[in-house]
Amino acid sequence: MKSAFKELAKNKASIKMKKTEAENLDLDYALLLPGGVADELMRQLENSVEYYEGELTKVKVFGKWHQIPRQQVAYGDDGMMYSFSGINLPAKPWTPLLNDLRNFLYEVTGFLYNFVLINRYRNGNDHIGEHRDAEKELDKNTPIASLSLGQKRTFVLKHGDTRKTGSDRRDIPTGEGKIYGKV
Repeated sequence: MKSAFKELAKNKASIKMKKTEAENLDLDYALLLPGGVADELMRQLENSVEYYEGELTKVKVFGKWHQIPRQQVAYGDDGMMYSFSGINLPAKPWTPLLNDLRNFLYEVTGFLYNFVLINRYRNGNDHIGEHRDAEKELDKNTPIASLSLGQKRTFVLKHGDTRKTGSDRRDIPTGEGKIYGKV
């Protein structure tokens, strides 16, 4: 995969970025990985990623603990942790594959990410609900990067102020693409 990422990074000028903007939204996205590369990355991740089990698979919502409807794990720099909904997710050390992917994203975006949260949706019943990534440890000057592999889904963005009128919803198709931006 490392050589595939290096080859793709050399051709980053050919990546056709699309943009969508609205109040408090500046999102750039593109089809980043050709189908064969995306499929191979998915296969390798399926064979190497070890998802959390036990208490790290539950979140607290309105005072009650619930099993998350997906598989989840975090990898990152030494000592990194992500806290949300009553849980603290300690980052496992970068795998060689995830580190290569991180370096590829750096070549394309100019941002060297220190953490990745992997969500695996096993079927159409697995999901993530509407939420806002508002945790205090997130750097507001660094955009999120979201890489979607496997089945196509829709990445839905809505304005956080539900009192607003008009169409504030943005639907971004996913698949073998990458989404990143300031939300």
